[in-house]
Amino acid sequence: MKSDTSLILSAFEKFHAFLILGHEEPDGDSVGSSLALASFLKRAGKQVFLCSPEGPFQKNEIKSYRSCFQTELPDLTVPGLVLVLVDCSSPFRTGFDGEALSKLPLIVIDHHANGHGLGDYQYVDPELPSTTLLIQNILEAGPGEIT
Repeated sequence: MKSDTSLILSAFEKFHAFLILGHEEPDGDSVGSSLALASFLKRAGKQVFLCSPEGPFQKNEIKSYRSCFQTELPDLTVPGLVLVLVDCSSPFRTGFDGEALSKLPLIVIDHHANGHGLGDYQYVDPELPSTTLLIQNILEAGPGEIT
């Protein structure tokens, strides 16, 4: 399967609603990647659901962003909804019902090697030190201005 920014950008054009999830007990990379991608998609006129379970947001670098994330999943039958996993590659690592999430089309954006081969669309590069760099590459390749 092709794994690059153009594939991800074509998926962003195809779908209308995006459920963005990172891994449980998020770190700065997971939170930063999620926030940047959500901002990009919202500016493109897409419907975005940014969620994280009630897990720990005590780390100093992320605790101020807790209010940016919903703690409950949206209705998973929203037309055109796709799951976007950032900084992880399995819906079972999100802290939500992985079985229900695995029924959605899946975009994986991850810098961990175990993400290869997962998802309907993927951008995985274990050579990069963070998922935020993958998101930056997508934003730079996409339409519009980076804010």
